[in-house]
Amino acid sequence: MNIDWSESMEDRKVTRLLDQIQEIRARNNKNWMGILRLAFREAPEESKVLMREVTKCDVQINELTRQLGGEDEKEEEERDPNATSSASHHNW
Repeated sequence: MNIDWSESMEDRKVTRLLDQIQEIRARNNKNWMGILRLAFREAPEESKVLMREVTKCDVQINELTRQLGGEDEKEEEERDPNATSSASHHNW
């Protein structure tokens, strides 16, 4: 996808904010990984259970993000012909 970002003041402000968000997210990802390492070292079985729950939430977030991106079921079926509608294939 090609996005034309003109060099207006507003665009530079948005770019600066996105760069800051990216930097903060990178630091936070390191923190998140530290928590995961600690959890799996100290309580591996309990951590597995929690990670399964996190993964379920991630699936829901990804589905909502997909909807925000305008991807519809037809596009999903083109990618995966065996896919069923998202509502019938998640246990929400």
